[in-house]
Amino acid sequence: MNNNQFHSRSEIHRRRKKSKKPFYKKIWFIILMIFIVMSLFTIVSPKKKTDNHQSEQKTEIKKSEPKKPKLKSKKRVSKYSETNEYAAKILKQDQGFANGSLDENGKPTDTGTPNENFSWSTYIAKIKQVDSDRIDVYMITEFDTLSNSNKSEVALKAQNIIIEILSETNTKKSYKYKDGMNTIVYEDGNYTGRSKMTNFKEFKWQK
Repeated sequence: MNNNQFHSRSEIHRRRKKSKKPFYKKIWFIILMIFIVMSLFTIVSPKKKTDNHQSEQKTEIKKSEPKKPKLKSKKRVSKYSETNEYAAKILKQDQGFANGSLDENGKPTDTGTPNENFSWSTYIAKIKQVDSDRIDVYMITEFDTLSNSNKSEVALKAQNIIIEILSETNTKKSYKYKDGMNTIVYEDGNYTGRSKMTNFKEFKWQK
């Protein structure tokens, strides 16, 4: 009985010895696990770096791109500019005839004779179409020295410059301008008179 017990105990002890792993095998197992973990981290890490780099590039691109300025409506800016530029050229030419700086062909001259038929133009500083049915006329200070009838004549001449341009460029709508256009008159930037609502070719002046 004792021998059997001793035999069984020694056998158990031998089995335990067999089942117990050597120390160096544990170390290799730990090293292997560390290597696997590090490999996984290395695979994941570049992806994060790449993502971060791409996001940084996008941020830099956004910062480097200048904000596009808001453009004004082309319709608002250029709707009447061509008409007004042409009116300015006609006015300048008429003033040249008036003071004798242009000859009868519109060419500059030093020996020209002032033409009184164009003297009305010398009282006008600027003519502008500001709406489809409105003209603004800006007069110089000397305009105030004229009589009301002469003021009306000058204002009507200014109105006719715009109407002639519109009639030439909009032949299909030229009938619209035969009764004139609503015209507001300013002297040195201050309101001084306007065309009558009942008849755009007649004017009403401030006293």
